[in-house]
Formats: sequence, structure tokens, C-alpha cells
Amino acid sequence: MSHRIALAFAALLSALPAAVRAADEPQPPAAATILDLSERAERQVPRDELVLLLRVEATAKTAHDAQAEINRRMPAALDEAKKVAAVKAETPAMSVFEMREPNKPPAWRATETLQLRSKDFGAALALLGRLEEQGLLVSALNFDVSRDALKNVEDALTAEALKRLQLRAAAIAGDMGLLVDHVRSVQIGDAGAPGPRPLMYAARAAASPPPAAEAGEAPVSVTVSAEVWLMPKR
Repeated sequence: MSHRIALAFAALLSALPAAVRAADEPQPPAAATILDLSERAERQVPRDELVLLLRVEATAKTAHDAQAEINRRMPAALDEAKKVAAVKAETPAMSVFEMREPNKPPAWRATETLQLRSKDFGAALALLGRLEEQGLLVSALNFDVSRDALKNVEDALTAEALKRLQLRAAAIAGDMGLLVDHVRSVQIGDAGAPGPRPLMYAARAAASPPPAAEAGEAPVSVTVSAEVWLMPKR
């Protein structure tokens, strides 16, 4: 058996169980009225996490020298961040690229990003000030809803959305003189919040106090959908 035929045969075998399950699913009776319903539950949740993006930049005549300068400065920034237990630090990205400008010799620029996450806004902003003193530049500061906070409200929002869907299906059935007979193809989304809210920030003098941080709240929602069969009253 050739490799291509073997792959096709394996794909066919893997598809058979799904096809069999689809054939075994109950089909709506001829008298059924089919509803495709969707409901959403939402509540306001505090933005409990501050996400800071900083960067180290270096420019040199060669890519090696630019990267070497980054490699010298970033460890010091990470060491400073590790002193703050309430802050999680990581370096998610690094780039080195050539810059060419008219009437200037070519140069290389290296950039590495430092991401800080913390629920202790004061500690994070104080750390930010110390990192600025080391020469790090601020790319973005955002307030966000942490994944832990989303998980904490996900079950409650799911139950609320399902209850709303059930009540709406029953109300529609009652208005049409029918009964809810069957519910299937229930789909439940994960708890989601809108994008982070940016904190307006400008570089400050070393002696200046850290800026006040008011994170506010964000609407968090869960959406559920289902196919509902309505049948005449017996």
C-alpha cells in the first residue's frame, strides 16, 4: 500500500465514527417547529490586572553589536522585576533589523520587549519608574480583566444565559400554543471581555511619584445557543 493510499484510508476510518454519530442523532418530527435561539448573560467585572509593555532598544553599526547591547541591558531589567513578587515578567519578543536612511551609513537596531503583569497596581507602577531610570521605554500600559477573574464568573454567567434561553423558548412555545419537546446542539462560549483599557502615561522624572491608577470595570459576557424543537400540545 502506497503512503498516499494509507493516509487516505486512515482519514476515511477517522471520519466514519463522526458520520455514524450524525446518522444516529434524532431527527425532528414532521410536525416540529425548529427554533435557533441564542441568549447572553453579562455583568460588570473590575479590571483587576495591569499589563505593562516596555522595551529595550539599541542601535549599532552591526547587528551583533546591537544585539549584544540588548543582551547586556535586559538581564538587569529582569533582575529588578524579579524583586517584586507581585509582578510576573516575561520577554515575549525580540527583533534585529537594518535601518537605511539617505546620506547616512547603514545601522542596525535591536529591540526586546519586556511584559509585566500584576494585580498590585502600585507595585507595578513603582517598578515601572525604576525601569525607566535604567533606560527602558514604555510601549503600552493597559488595564485588563485577568483570566482568573473571568473564570470566577464564567459558571454563574453560563447558568444565567441557559436559564434565559429556557425561559425564552418556553415563552415562544406558549405564544404559539406549542410545547418545548427537545433541545439539542447546545453551544456555550467562554467568558469574554472587551479589549484592555489603556492608561494614558508620559515619561516622568525620577523623583516624581507613580501615577494614580483607576482601572474601572469591564462588561464580561457568556453567550449560549441551542436548537429547540416545539411540538403541538398532546
